[in-house]
Amino acid sequence: MGKITQKKHSSKQRRLINFLIPGAVTHRLIQFDCSGQEIKGTPKSQECTIHKKFQEDWCIKDFRNLFYKKINVSWASLEDVFLRVMHLPGENPNELKMMVELQLEKISPIPLAQLVWDIQILPNPVPLPLPEPDPEHPEEEVNPMYLYSVVVLLAEKTAIENFLVFLEESGFYADRLELPFLHEALKSPDTKDGLYVYPMSSGSKDIAITVWWTQGQLQNIDIIYLPQEDVWKKVFTIHLNQIIWAAQVAGWLKEDFKWTLEVPAEDDEPISINEWKMLMTELYGEGEIHERMMKSELARFNCTLICSVPTANLLPIEFVSVYRQKYIDRLWLQGIVAVVLFYIAFCIIYFSGSSVANFQKSRIETRLALLENDYKTALKLREQVDLLQLQHTLKFAALDCYRLTAELLPTDLKLTRMNFNGDSLSFVGEAPSDKIALVTAFNEQLQRAVTYGENPTLFFKRVDPPTSVQKAGAGNTLTWRFSCELNLPELNTK
Repeated sequence: MGKITQKKHSSKQRRLINFLIPGAVTHRLIQFDCSGQEIKGTPKSQECTIHKKFQEDWCIKDFRNLFYKKINVSWASLEDVFLRVMHLPGENPNELKMMVELQLEKISPIPLAQLVWDIQILPNPVPLPLPEPDPEHPEEEVNPMYLYSVVVLLAEKTAIENFLVFLEESGFYADRLELPFLHEALKSPDTKDGLYVYPMSSGSKDIAITVWWTQGQLQNIDIIYLPQEDVWKKVFTIHLNQIIWAAQVAGWLKEDFKWTLEVPAEDDEPISINEWKMLMTELYGEGEIHERMMKSELARFNCTLICSVPTANLLPIEFVSVYRQKYIDRLWLQGIVAVVLFYIAFCIIYFSGSSVANFQKSRIETRLALLENDYKTALKLREQVDLLQLQHTLKFAALDCYRLTAELLPTDLKLTRMNFNGDSLSFVGEAPSDKIALVTAFNEQLQRAVTYGENPTLFFKRVDPPTSVQKAGAGNTLTWRFSCELNLPELNTK
């Protein structure tokens, strides 16, 4: 059965990871722009003196964190952390943390009430032999079991909290606390065998970390604290011999014991690397010497692991809640500020628009006041012109009515009265009883009468039918009458 690896995150979500490298004098902050497991572009970096804030607030989370996640990561101090290696069987790596929790009292040098802990599961567990199938139930499938190598990180809560307060002085609010060397030491375990020694410094202390591998399987991790005097070689030799004796008892030490010295790439360690080489060669013969990753490279490697597989985090749960509440409060405050600014901008735009509209209105009113007298004069002149035009039209219309009546009135009819009222004309006359048909003929001729000129139109718009009555005292004489409405052009008489 082949080896399995931990499930990787497949999310392509964009993340901004701010990686803090704490220092004794200055802090270095590196920002990585990640998409899934890939780091895009060249990381940005800045430095600041301890107890002072960074010039650029990369670590502050605002509303943009809703669209792409921002993660603040810091390396914890090695002198505050204890490490234990455990080998646990299981079907699923998700079960291992619960199994470690049951054994915390045995492995922790710190009371559980004052403890912060987490686990780092190594990839490529060892498959265990499958148990014999149950004869009574041969159809049941037996799940494969694996032996996992687990590194347990233990730290005193007070020391971690003091360290977080120290980081807050620089405006850094951590989401994760990682160990600087752990992922480098656990990298590529398939090719490792023997003892690996990592000389380094942590804060004010010089330390040496020993990591023991047996055919690609992690067996033990120890942190040896070294005095700063010249007796560090004696102290280191004593502790290392104890580790080797423990390896012999546990069966880690093979006949071909090998050692590897992992020297720092940045020559800032207080103890000379040449002294380490000479000491290891003098004690255990020739070994290998490897150069470790630079701090910026290690931060980049640590960043890719955070985006791909679960890693150990020593941040206390209380600080997670406090930082999250601060982020929520900041979102509320930014939302309120945005609403207030929007309202202020709306008021400014509204009142500015109102002022401009009022100014334009006052200008128009001023112009209207200046044109009012001229407008009134023009109206009076227009009324006079319309009146004269109406008088002119009516005068010629009356003359045309007289002329048309004179031309069309039959000689046997007598016209006793003709009234012209501007837009109407009425006739009253007398006729013999046997000549009443002439009145109807006269009425029809008036209906067909047209005006004079190039474009003749009907002279009358409407001609009412004639009516007649017997004249009093004259048996053979009728009195007839009808009215007509003139077809005058429309004139504006207002």
